[in-house]
Amino acid sequence: MPEQVELPAGYSLTWSGQYEYMERAQDRLNQVVPVTLAIIFLLLYLTFCSSGEALLVMLSLPFRPTDDGLEDRQAP
Repeated sequence: MPEQVELPAGYSLTWSGQYEYMERAQDRLNQVVPVTLAIIFLLLYLTFCSSGEALLVMLSLPFRPTDDGLEDRQAP
């Protein structure tokens, strides 16, 4: 298609799309996520004053179920 369109001097064609946006988002997440996890670890360390306990909390979070099952419990 660029061969079929004559552009004035100083103009150019650039193709972009979802894949390019996805790559930019991935690059940004590769920078932001480790910094965020480090900040969370630092806050946990300052709370517990123990790197072992902070690490235990960080490692247990992925295994926590998302549903507490509170709706299945009946009030006394």
